[in-house]
Amino acid sequence: MGRSRRFGARTVICAVAAAMVLAAAAALFAVSGTGGAVAVFGGAPGDGGRDAAVDGHGTEEGCTRWTVAGQRFAETRFADRERAFLCLAAAEPGTPPLFGTARKDEVLAHGRRLCGVMHLRTEDPRVAAELARTGDGPYWTEGMLDALVYLCPDLVARHGPDRLRPEAELLRQEKEYEDRVAARCPDRWRGPRPRSRVTAAAFTGEGGEFTVGDAGGYWGREVPSVGSLVEVYEKLVRVRTFDLNDVVCVTTMDFAKAPPLLPRSWERIVETGLRSDGDRIEVVGSEGGAGTANLGAAGPGHYRIRIYARDLPGRGLEDLEVPGSEYLVIAFPGRLRGTITHRP
Repeated sequence: MGRSRRFGARTVICAVAAAMVLAAAAALFAVSGTGGAVAVFGGAPGDGGRDAAVDGHGTEEGCTRWTVAGQRFAETRFADRERAFLCLAAAEPGTPPLFGTARKDEVLAHGRRLCGVMHLRTEDPRVAAELARTGDGPYWTEGMLDALVYLCPDLVARHGPDRLRPEAELLRQEKEYEDRVAARCPDRWRGPRPRSRVTAAAFTGEGGEFTVGDAGGYWGREVPSVGSLVEVYEKLVRVRTFDLNDVVCVTTMDFAKAPPLLPRSWERIVETGLRSDGDRIEVVGSEGGAGTANLGAAGPGHYRIRIYARDLPGRGLEDLEVPGSEYLVIAFPGRLRGTITHRP
């Protein structure tokens, strides 16, 4: 099982929350620009020291709306664009003074020089010289383009037009995309009727996984488990899909008691335990995504989580709206803690 494919628009849409959830992505994208191709390596800026690095140019209150809250170009006033650039340029990690602790006039001048060569091929020595001064050469980075959009939006738009679009529009497009993918997920459960049932599309990201539980809460200690499908913690289960940067079908169901196994046509089936301290257990893709049924409707306590997995046959990599694999996540109350492999 498993495959990997890239999403152009999907990856950019996910960048809305990148400053808060991606600390060190290593994705490679090929994007076209006037006069040649630009290789862009992903990697969201780190949070530490952002406002300090723009000492004298932007206070914490002035910078955090872009570096923490994720305010976008479309929501930024024209008069605030230079400040936004300074905040984001100084936040780029591992850079020498021109994009770090230099005077703001030097940072702005360097940014404008980068804008001035953005239309050229990456191999052009003028581009290489400016990129080398950032410490990130010889490539444009996602974080760099996120900052430069405030100085030369039209040029940056050639390499990523979604940077100019409002967040609400991107989120609406993302929801429409997920709904289209979820509509193509098969409906195969023929067992008893669950208390709730939701089919959603989950994006697996670089890690090729999704989680079951409260991903934003305390996971607890890791619990030894057999096999490679799941990684189990006291309060959360990580499911390894092996579909990197892909979208997968996830159907969630909760029952008052254990349903029959019904293993037919499923390639792998694993069951494990999970403890919930709250009133919600849900499936979340590695970069967020559509909500699923609340598997913890019975309230705090111990649950059994049964996970079914299989590839979807005849699916190529060329159609970005066709899911790569299918997962069924079933939850029901139960105190048994161990992991059982029903089908390896």
